[in-house]
Amino acid sequence: MRNTVLLFALLVTTIYGCKQDKVAYADYNNEVVNEVKSADSTIRQLFTFKDFEAYPTVMGNYTSAFENINSNLKAIEAPGKDDSLRLAAIDLTTIYEEIARQDFNTIYQLMHDSIYTPADSIKVDSLSDIMYSKWQIASEKFATIQQDFGAKYKISLE
Repeated sequence: MRNTVLLFALLVTTIYGCKQDKVAYADYNNEVVNEVKSADSTIRQLFTFKDFEAYPTVMGNYTSAFENINSNLKAIEAPGKDDSLRLAAIDLTTIYEEIARQDFNTIYQLMHDSIYTPADSIKVDSLSDIMYSKWQIASEKFATIQQDFGAKYKISLE
């Protein structure tokens, strides 16, 4: 009888502990994903080309938005030793910042050069393809890591 009570207590403690871990990892996931959503919103705004004509003036808004998101991500603490999701999000937003700082700015410079040549047009097309490819690859990589994270900790993802 005593062994049964001890076994039952151990089982309840284990289930309760697992549930708490699951909630902690779900909260961690949600914090990271909220920052990623903010980064995605910012990069999508950039890709509308709405601010293109004023890009040298507004580039700092984009890059500082990504820097702030990275700072927010760095402040998030993983509930355990697995910090893969946050690190993947930092990689993602770093790539987004590079797109804003380098690729998009280079496209602006090429298109606003005093003489826009056919060679410049080819470079712009190539850079656009590279820029969108970086975005897609980074987004897919994060999504894969998040799916693996969700499966590992048995949390449902939206």
